[in-house]
Amino acid sequence: MKLQSIAGTISRRTWFLILGVVIALALVVHGIWPLSNRSTSHDDISVDLGHIADAGAAQDAGVIGSPEAGAPGVTWQVPELWIQNDITSTSSGPVIFTGNRKRDNYSDIRKFWLENAVVSLDPDNGSVRWYRLIKPGREYKRTEYERELTRRADISTSPDGRYVALRLAPVWEEEPSVGSPPWDNSDATMGKKSQTIVVLSAESGEVVRTMQTDHNVLAQALTNNALIVQTSPSSYLDEGTISSYSLDTPEAPPSSWPATGWLVSSTSDSVVLSPHKTRNDNSYCQETSCATVTLTLADPATGQSRSTVDRIYRVTPYGWAERFIDAASTTINPKDVQQWQKTPRELVDLGSDARTNITGLAVKNQLTPTGSIRLLRTPTTKATPTGTPVSWLPGTQDPDQPLTPRTDPVEIIEITSGSCSGKDCVQRTTLTLGTS
Repeated sequence: MKLQSIAGTISRRTWFLILGVVIALALVVHGIWPLSNRSTSHDDISVDLGHIADAGAAQDAGVIGSPEAGAPGVTWQVPELWIQNDITSTSSGPVIFTGNRKRDNYSDIRKFWLENAVVSLDPDNGSVRWYRLIKPGREYKRTEYERELTRRADISTSPDGRYVALRLAPVWEEEPSVGSPPWDNSDATMGKKSQTIVVLSAESGEVVRTMQTDHNVLAQALTNNALIVQTSPSSYLDEGTISSYSLDTPEAPPSSWPATGWLVSSTSDSVVLSPHKTRNDNSYCQETSCATVTLTLADPATGQSRSTVDRIYRVTPYGWAERFIDAASTTINPKDVQQWQKTPRELVDLGSDARTNITGLAVKNQLTPTGSIRLLRTPTTKATPTGTPVSWLPGTQDPDQPLTPRTDPVEIIEITSGSCSGKDCVQRTTLTLGTS
């Protein structure tokens, strides 16, 4: 009687909620509900994210040298000493993501430790703002071939420059038994792997959020408030999932949806999806023609389409794309320089839909001390193998703000080869337009 009285006080909605929780727990326990893409805490992941250190620690580790005076026009140079360097620029200054491979057994090329250093530089003088050393939790077992395949696209920056996402090398849980590791984890004879992506504050170097998956990471991107990751148990789009991890509330679970396209870029608040993968140069142009696509801007949390942009032949970093103005232009030969120069083309800021005509010009994404610009250059020739910069466009635009090319000198940063006592350097220079 008392039980019936208690039951009568509990609403139907509460009973359904309790029932749902019980079912969910049962599914997790029996492995029916997958937990492949999971957000993790610092202690859960299989790598040591280290701690924030200063310039002295970075120099003691041999990661980076002290700033030194450079050639005329050079504001500062910072010798970069480790291998596998990638550089990006944030609102707080340049960030270098670099690796140092240490083999314990030189007879087995697959067995090595790979430490990663993350170094933030002061945009004014090149001094180290913060430094973090990331170490694997156990030995990496990867082939040289796979290491090269996964080395690129290891670092992403949010459009507003507040966050940096680092995709760390996969960790193989057991020794693969035969051959090179496959593209997926479907072969039971091969070792399982896990992959970690960590998001850091560009200002402080603090860990904002991490995610770990035992699926293949096909792509990653950052909006201004979320980490977006495309994963798949294989390498096929129709088996893929796109997950959005909030950076405003890092403890919140991710929202996921079946991938409806390849994740190729992001804007401040949208993901950019393509029906086809791009080439290594982010272009859809082949040897004799350009296979243009229609890009979709979608809600990162749901995948719902917000807008589309057609006739795209190249996707550039940070939510920009190049497109043909004329639909008939897709039949041109991209190797025909004269024909290419005459083809009407434009550069689109996908976030604001602001556009500018780039007919006769080539576009380069150029890093600056606190962000990036689009550098417009003349096409390459034998006399000017890199082209001549003629103007530049600022970063992401506000809606309805026109893209107006500028011709005033601009500060840029880049890695130069052999300019610091024979070593590579991070170098800040003043670029004067009209000079190669």
